[in-house]
Amino acid sequence: TNITSSNVISINIFKWIIIIIKCHKILKAFVTSKSV
Repeated sequence: TNITSSNVISINIFKWIIIIIKCHKILKAFVTSKSV
């Protein structure tokens, strides 16, 4: 049960990292389009 719970946590962290990267890319694109 310990292994499965740690797996779920690592998967959730991975999902959040992907979401943060996507948001960062969108923000970066928005900022560059604004400044130009």
